Amino acid sequence: MTSFLRGLYDFFLEGDETLANLPAILDHQAAEQSLGGVRFSNDWLQQRAKLDSLLAEKTDESLARALKIFAKVIDTLDLYAPALKGLNDVHGYVCETLESVIFDQQAADQRGQAAAFLYGQAMAMSSLTAEAVGLAIENLLLRGDQTTASLALCIILGVERSSPLLFESNLPVLLRQVQMAAFGAEDRSVPLEALNRALKIYRPSEKAASCQMILQSTHALLVASLRLCEDANKAEAGVIWTCFIIEHTPLQLRNDLRARYPSTASPLPIFSLLLPLCSQCSSDAQLALCSALPILATWDVTNFVRSSLIHDTVGFMLGLPPALRAGAMNGLGQVASVVLDRFEPFLERVGGKALDVLTDNEAAPKDQKAAQKLLTRLLASLGPMTLEMMIDYLHHPHHVLLADVGLLEMIATLLPNLTGRIIQTLTDIIDDLLSGKFCSYPTEKVLEALNVFPLEDDDLAERAQRLVIWSLEEDQGANVVSAALQLSTHPTIATPSITRNLTFKVAQLLLADDAGIVHVALSVLSNPALASMLDERSCSMILLALHQSLEPSIQIVAAKLLTHLTTAHRAIVQPLAWSHIRQSLSLMDFLHSVDPTRAVIEACIISNLIPALPPSLHKKYVRPVKELIMTGLRQPAENHTLSLIFQGLSNLAKFEGYTSAQQSQLAQDLLEMTQEIPKECQHAALNAISSLLSVPKDGLDVYELLIRVHANFGGGRGGGLDGDLKALVSGIYGHLGTVERNPVISRDSKAAINRETLNYPPKVVHLSRVSEICDQHGPLSQTHLNTLLSEILLSTLSTSQRSTDDRSLILETMTCLGILQPKSVPKLIPDLPELIMRELRYALNGRENARDSNSTSVCAGLLFLSSAVHTSAGWLDKYWPEVGEIMMDCISAGEALPVLRSLDVVLDSINDYALLNM
Repeated sequence: MTSFLRGLYDFFLEGDETLANLPAILDHQAAEQSLGGVRFSNDWLQQRAKLDSLLAEKTDESLARALKIFAKVIDTLDLYAPALKGLNDVHGYVCETLESVIFDQQAADQRGQAAAFLYGQAMAMSSLTAEAVGLAIENLLLRGDQTTASLALCIILGVERSSPLLFESNLPVLLRQVQMAAFGAEDRSVPLEALNRALKIYRPSEKAASCQMILQSTHALLVASLRLCEDANKAEAGVIWTCFIIEHTPLQLRNDLRARYPSTASPLPIFSLLLPLCSQCSSDAQLALCSALPILATWDVTNFVRSSLIHDTVGFMLGLPPALRAGAMNGLGQVASVVLDRFEPFLERVGGKALDVLTDNEAAPKDQKAAQKLLTRLLASLGPMTLEMMIDYLHHPHHVLLADVGLLEMIATLLPNLTGRIIQTLTDIIDDLLSGKFCSYPTEKVLEALNVFPLEDDDLAERAQRLVIWSLEEDQGANVVSAALQLSTHPTIATPSITRNLTFKVAQLLLADDAGIVHVALSVLSNPALASMLDERSCSMILLALHQSLEPSIQIVAAKLLTHLTTAHRAIVQPLAWSHIRQSLSLMDFLHSVDPTRAVIEACIISNLIPALPPSLHKKYVRPVKELIMTGLRQPAENHTLSLIFQGLSNLAKFEGYTSAQQSQLAQDLLEMTQEIPKECQHAALNAISSLLSVPKDGLDVYELLIRVHANFGGGRGGGLDGDLKALVSGIYGHLGTVERNPVISRDSKAAINRETLNYPPKVVHLSRVSEICDQHGPLSQTHLNTLLSEILLSTLSTSQRSTDDRSLILETMTCLGILQPKSVPKLIPDLPELIMRELRYALNGRENARDSNSTSVCAGLLFLSSAVHTSAGWLDKYWPEVGEIMMDCISAGEALPVLRSLDVVLDSINDYALLNM
């Protein structure tokens, strides 16, 4: 990330308490207008008045606060893009106001750049305003100064965040402005970032026209930069741009540059031009050289090592002042990674520099981190040559060693003689912690180290177990507890001897005050290895968390965990779940009168517990819970509450006995809502529809539902869905397509499905087919696996381009499937012997031209044929005459031994059938 974007994101950091309420304000505005309400809600009008007053003050501070609010508004609008249903007026106000701010800017400061970036992002997110971006840039550039060029680039960068296609259409303007602003502007961050974004899209196989422009512009900038390096007054700008191009040019673009312009992109002349300038440049240019020179060395490693270039490069980096030593050590590590063992002459000096930094108590943390990264690269590049250096490193204090556990692991892997020393160090550290000694390093660092370092040593593993148990106390601090929880699922830690104690300690953390700890503890208890060891005390802790927590997300996860535990602890969990449901429903009337939204949330929580009850109690509790959830569905709700409602309906779909009319009406209502809700709720809504239609009722109007689904998600609309939403839509098509009706509806269902599959990749189509087969045979049946496998095998075998070996492998798989599933395969592949005999005839005919080329195929085919006939008595009766004829042909072709082996299998099958009929 360049300084422009890094500074811009820092500029947008939330510093206003009102920013947290903006998404809810805009959600309310969208709901009001989409339902035919007032044009502007009171909350949005107040927010808009605040923005206008901030802009009217015309001070730097007020403008900065206004832009932060605009950034939050645009992020929320992005959830509703590209339709912006209910928020078109808000979007229009944002675009118009930001445009006026941009044209009022007289200096290219950070506030003007931020406004231009936000303007481009907002304009590009709507198809109604995207075309106006070009006109705004054109009007801005009429001024013809550096300020407007920088603002125009910021607009295009904002466009790229919302619409990559629109960014590419503005690529000619961007590249032209980059070349114009590259060397004249004092602030290089904007043109540097603009060039970086253009280089990232360089893919000649996909974007030939755009890539040609990028190639030419990059070459022109490189030539101009190299020329500036020869000018003493402008050398620094030339060095920075040259280094930036070297560092950010993709490999394919670099290869094309060297092929198209060999004289310009030759590395040795560039080295000869840059190295003499190293001592004359500013600190920024010297840091740029530290990053670029190792990359430039990869362009021609052989000549870089053979010449004096490597000595000059390493000498330059070693001679940098202490203020730049982090960048210097990073560059030295990259050089070592490029030249590998040929870096040995510099090992002592470079490694000594890194060790000196680690012993310097006044060194900055970034310098110490860079020193350890340098040691890691030296070890990876030179291996055993660094033994003495690593021994010296292991003598450093414990807090230094714990700062980079990856280096300790690498030392133990590449230098196994030092493994014992590292293990002893870690055990000493743990003993110090458990004994209560004062340590200069935090406990979480030790736990994080154990999570990375292999716990193969028995003593280290035993101490790690004791440390984890000791750390699972809330008073140890959130960081320590979280680190211990992450380590508690490690197989070496969670051994059978301590699992019960470990799970109870984790379950106690469900009552912690820190919601983050509770979430991590719930995820740990969901681990199958630990869940199987939960006892009644631990399950009671989960129930207490369900009762006492005020956060719905924690309650729902706890409810799901209890339901999951019914498989291992049914006798413990069912009474707990039943007690909670009865207690909650008894208080529901009071809760609904005090806080209706909380009552709906509680009903959604109960819906996750209902599967834990015996089937005989489902009907008793499903109906009141469903009525509460439906009440919340009819009322306006915040996004997270709406998602919980959809999830609750999805849970109840398995137990509620809907009629076909109720099922159809609820599905249609949910489909209509998907167009009114933000993207973050659509996943839960589609999941609810899919669960509702997983078992379609008799009399369901499938054709009407198919039309509605296609209207909402079919055609071009399907292309805007993410992968999860596409899979859910495909699942809905699969559920509806399995309904067997009269030929007209069945044909319409298949036609709709075929139209829709054109918009989805093969993987998603396959998921839809899996859903359809599962619905036909039931979710618990294994028949759908055989059905899908048979379909894949038959479709693969029907491909004419398959080689003989591939076809033989497919037939072998079919035969093996028939042996393993003798009752189901004859129904799924009823003509398997006929398919095998057809392949046998192909093999026999091929032998006439190449005498022994297909002998193996003939032998294998006879074995497959006899095995298939052995599978089913019906196959033996039906195909025996043809089998006998083809065996005679095989004997005539010289394959007598395989025929005898096949007859042995067939006669064995006759004997088996006779014994069964006795």
